Amino acid sequence: MNGEGYVGFFSEGIDIEFLLYHPNPNVTKLVEGAGIINVIDEFQYKVNDAFLESWKGKGDAQVNMINEAMPIKNGTPGYFEAEPTFFQTYDPSWGSSFAYDAIMSVGMGVCHSLAKNAQNQGANNAQNQGEKNAQKQGRRRAQKGAKGAKGGNSDVNPLMEGILASDFHGASGHVDYGDGGPRNVNNRNRFSAVYGIYNIQRSDSKEDQFEAILSDVLPPGTEEKWDSSGWIPKNGGFVFAEGTTTAPTLFRDTPNKNYLRRGVQISGLFVMSLSMFMCVVASLWVYRYRES
Repeated sequence: MNGEGYVGFFSEGIDIEFLLYHPNPNVTKLVEGAGIINVIDEFQYKVNDAFLESWKGKGDAQVNMINEAMPIKNGTPGYFEAEPTFFQTYDPSWGSSFAYDAIMSVGMGVCHSLAKNAQNQGANNAQNQGEKNAQKQGRRRAQKGAKGAKGGNSDVNPLMEGILASDFHGASGHVDYGDGGPRNVNNRNRFSAVYGIYNIQRSDSKEDQFEAILSDVLPPGTEEKWDSSGWIPKNGGFVFAEGTTTAPTLFRDTPNKNYLRRGVQISGLFVMSLSMFMCVVASLWVYRYRES
């Protein structure tokens, strides 16, 4: 797989730094022109993204808040002090919008659980009042009233239930849960996120080094858009190891589409040849006696 005519793709979880800066020449030859498919933030490709604009708009108040919250003391390893222009100088890290939406989901889950608790409390109060009234009218009616006014399932975590009920448009796109398929129950809908392909190319500014360039983006959509028609080229498109944007020929053997046995094939060829011979003989006979 390290020869010409091959192209490799890596899924999320691969160490990009390992691929870009590995000293082994076999590794560098393998990854040149390769692609990394990963979930990306909308601000990584979207012009005038609301999350990025909000980030860039932060000022001294947020910078001071960050510096005051720094748990590491000044002068010790790991200490960092944000400059006044921190938000204007640095872009958010990869996954920032997903972390933001995760916090929002928890917050909405809390609100949902509190609202449901209040609803259940009201139902319990009504149940208690109904039981008091039913005690005066007989035990049987009290049991029926208690059964009818009983609350929800106490085994369900109210916070988790509230998070799964969240449905909003966040920094990373539309967020809704419970549609992760049979293997990922209660996960986020995978088609609501943005996917991107990072193309590993040789750096133009640094000799013998590589860089990961966002070459293609798949906006949120349905599963039918996973073919080539749904991907949007970025930054010149995907460049293969040969330095072109044309994909190498697929190394696939031509499948055998003839499922007949050898004897059947020979018999059919003989019959077809005999038929063609008879047609030729008949044509010559008609031509010979055409004036008769």
